[in-house]
Amino acid sequence: MWWVEGNPAVEPKIKEVLKPYPNQHLIPVLLSDRNDEPMTLHVTNYDGMSSSVLRFGTHTEFSPDTVYVRDVVRISRTIDSLIASYRITDVNMLVMDLQGFEGPVLRGGLGLIPHLDYVMSEVNCKEVYIGATMVSELDQLLSDFDRVETTWVSNFGWGDGFYARRPQ
Repeated sequence: MWWVEGNPAVEPKIKEVLKPYPNQHLIPVLLSDRNDEPMTLHVTNYDGMSSSVLRFGTHTEFSPDTVYVRDVVRISRTIDSLIASYRITDVNMLVMDLQGFEGPVLRGGLGLIPHLDYVMSEVNCKEVYIGATMVSELDQLLSDFDRVETTWVSNFGWGDGFYARRPQ
């Protein structure tokens, strides 16, 4: 299993959690649809949760105590470039929790999508982050998949969607 984390502050915690499990690998990069470009990650006060390359939109309405505490500049990578660099094979599922940045990251993995059977992703129906990828856009990017389950978090405009490749 391959884990990708763009926030350097949480990397040591992830490594510690993964330690007892064999075949777990952490790649410390910020994912995007472009390679080798500096990108700013806005890090929050909640142990990195809700950190994003996008700025808060409606997020402040339901979580006013979540604030940015610092910015971290990371060099971007695409999913497809990581797969090539790390010689990753036999991938059939992708899980994304990217605070509204799922669309660009998925566009950076267009070479991977045909090999996937499942995608689990955070989804948005409101602009929780400014410029957030909306669930309708994810549905289009994953046009060979059916969104078979969607769980919305109250009326906050975000949740999780589970996609399964449509049988052919």
